[in-house]
Amino acid sequence: MSNPGKRGTSLASALSKASRKPADAVEEIIPQAEPAPASPQKALKVISTYLTPEDHKRIRDLSYHSEISIQQLGLQAWNMLLESKGHAPLAPTTAARPSGRNRS
Repeated sequence: MSNPGKRGTSLASALSKASRKPADAVEEIIPQAEPAPASPQKALKVISTYLTPEDHKRIRDLSYHSEISIQQLGLQAWNMLLESKGHAPLAPTTAARPSGRNRS
């Protein structure tokens, strides 16, 4: 049932040819890539904090005027809490996304 106006291989024909190839031949055609090493960013976990609009504005203003990202302010706060309870500080990290603030 081929149509003279069509060009190329039909899906059924391509699948039929593909099913005849041994699996080893497919691996030779498509070499398996080495898995990429895990990014340190992917290993990070998110902690969300709900704030009132007024408190959010205060934190945002503090971040702007001190030129410290909200991420870094949060890390400082967690470290102060941990230290007050006799625990070791958090491991240093960087934000997964840049703040977008132009610091010129």
